[in-house]
Amino acid sequence: MKKIAVIISNKQTEALRVAAGLTLLDDAVDIFLLDYKLNTANEPLILKNIQMLNMIESVGYFYNFKDDSSFYNRFIFLNNAMIAKKLLSYDYILKY
Repeated sequence: MKKIAVIISNKQTEALRVAAGLTLLDDAVDIFLLDYKLNTANEPLILKNIQMLNMIESVGYFYNFKDDSSFYNRFIFLNNAMIAKKLLSYDYILKY
């Protein structure tokens, strides 16, 4: 089993779609949302992909900003230094 980190930046819909696809290979996939909230208002596929990923227990969610909305309740806050240290443990890192 490989450990894969998917870092979400500009292409949020594409990143979540790829993350969902990678779970089909039974690899451990963690999603990192850095600096920006997910744009669910303008991109309805983001919400669908998050709902699908939420059904998969092996997916981890991390972010580096504070948000109290219930949408991010599965995300774990890590500061930038903690994220950098965590990324060292992955076999593959994909940025979208």
